[in-house]
Amino acid sequence: MVGLLVDRNGFPLEVGCFEGNKAEASTILPIVTAFQERHSLADMVIVADAGMLSAGHLKELDEANLRFIVGSRVTKAPNDLASHFRWYGDAFTDGQLIDTITPRVATDRARGSNDVKKRAEPVWDPARP
Repeated sequence: MVGLLVDRNGFPLEVGCFEGNKAEASTILPIVTAFQERHSLADMVIVADAGMLSAGHLKELDEANLRFIVGSRVTKAPNDLASHFRWYGDAFTDGQLIDTITPRVATDRARGSNDVKKRAEPVWDPARP
């Protein structure tokens, strides 16, 4: 498995090799921290795909003092939009972004984050597993 860190234009910044059975999510932190140490960088924002969307991986990034933007699966978008519409209405401004938290697993607790009885949008809490 090859771990590749790229800049916002796709230019390679760091490359690492890992065992073939290693999950993608477990390679991002070693690649990023090696790059940070080599270049004495303290402040970085990690942008990753839905493969990183688990509370454990987000907590690891947070504990490493890394900020992050993680994409969601397209199949989750209808529920995320329904939650947004319920809490904020359906009027948008041009270029508006919708920030949502959608848990990776379909447990009762995870489904509760889109509960119509809740009055506030769910927020990722690094203290909760």
